Amino acid sequence: MDKPNEVLFKYAFRGHRAPDRSTFLLGDLPSGNLKRLDITSFNVVNPSDHTLEKCFVWFPPGLSRRVKSMVKFEVLKPLQNCNFFFFRIPDRRSKITFSLRGDNQTAVFLSERKIIITVKMVEKSNHLTVGEDAYIGGATLVMQDTTITVGAGGLWSDGVLLQGTDSHGVVDLDTMEVINGGPKYINLKRRVWLGRHSSVLKNVTIEEGSVVASGAVVVKNVPKACAVAGVPAKVIKERISWSRRQKSISETEMEDLIRLRNELDGVAQFCPKPTLVAYEESTEVVIPELPIVSRTVK
Repeated sequence: MDKPNEVLFKYAFRGHRAPDRSTFLLGDLPSGNLKRLDITSFNVVNPSDHTLEKCFVWFPPGLSRRVKSMVKFEVLKPLQNCNFFFFRIPDRRSKITFSLRGDNQTAVFLSERKIIITVKMVEKSNHLTVGEDAYIGGATLVMQDTTITVGAGGLWSDGVLLQGTDSHGVVDLDTMEVINGGPKYINLKRRVWLGRHSSVLKNVTIEEGSVVASGAVVVKNVPKACAVAGVPAKVIKERISWSRRQKSISETEMEDLIRLRNELDGVAQFCPKPTLVAYEESTEVVIPELPIVSRTVK
C-alpha cells in the first residue's frame, strides 16, 4: 500500500505526465501526511468576489501559520479544482504569489530553501513543480497551458523570467490560423543556475548542471554541463558546472559533479569518494585523479 504522501503525490500529477522523480527529488518524499485548508483561509486578494470551489493548500500538520505568512493568492476569475502542495515548507524569508485566472491549477513544492516568485497561471490546467533544495532569489513565471519543472538543487538569482507562453496568438496570414497554440513546457533539470535577469522561453529544456549567464535569453534547448550567454543564448563553454560557494565545493556537490563528468565521458564505474580538507571557515574538496577536459566553443 502506498504511503499517504505517495498517494497525494500521485494525485498532484493527475492529468499530467509526471517527470522522472530523480529530476526534482534528491531522496524520498517526506514521510507522514499533509493537512489541507481551503484557499480562503490564506491571504486572498479577490476584489471582484469571484467564486472559489474546491481550491486547497496542502502542507505538513502544524505549519499553517508559516505557510500563511509566505503565500498569497490573487484571484482574477472564478476558480475551481486548484491545489497547491507543500510537501516541504520553504525558508521563512520566502514570498510566493499566485495570480490565478482559470481552473485546475496545480503547484508542488519540495524545497526548504528561500523561494521568491510570482506565478501567473492563465487559462486551465497549468502545473508547476519546484524541486528539492531549489533556491529562487526572485522570479516571475508566466504560464498558459504550461507545465514547468524546476529540478532539484537549482539556483536562481533575482529578476529571472520563465515565459511559458507567448500570451498572444501568432497568425499565419495564408491560413488565417493561430499557429502558436497548444500545450507548452519549460523543463529545468537538476542543478541549473540561472543568472540575474536571465529569461527562459517556452518549450525549452535546460539539461543538468548548466549555467545561464546574466541577461541571457534562452530560446532553445541547452545541453548538459555547459554555459550559455547572449540574446539569443548560445553555448560559450562546455564541460563546466558550478558550486554554491565561490571558493569551495561541498562533499554532496562533489559527488554530483563527478557523476556528471562520468556521464559526459561515458564512464560507468563509481568514482572514489572525494577527500575533504579544511579551507578557512569552509570546506574544500580534493578531486580524485581523473582527467578534465575544458574547451571554449566558438
